[in-house]
Amino acid sequence: MATRFDATAPAFHDRLAHYLAAISDDMSEVEQTVLSADLLAGHQPARNTQISLQKIDHVQQRVMDLIALFEGMADGHLDEASLVGRLKLEETRSVVSSDQERVQSRSGDLDLF
Repeated sequence: MATRFDATAPAFHDRLAHYLAAISDDMSEVEQTVLSADLLAGHQPARNTQISLQKIDHVQQRVMDLIALFEGMADGHLDEASLVGRLKLEETRSVVSSDQERVQSRSGDLDLF
């Protein structure tokens, strides 16, 4: 007999947060490795390398927001205001928010924090 999967269980959200944290750590390590290789070679990173590093950083910021979201859900903060208040990026807030104006105002711009 199959066990029923409960995607709302706090332990599940906690495991997701830890999994995302491991992904974030890996991305940070890759970003530092690429940057270090260019700096050790004695030159500034090429423009396309800089853009790629910025993209890695943006992905990492989004992952960090997902970590905060799942940690909040694991802690039992299931109301929207509590969850949205934990998020750094407006982009992520718009995904969680039920406010249609916020959802429609997604610009794709990078928020740096």
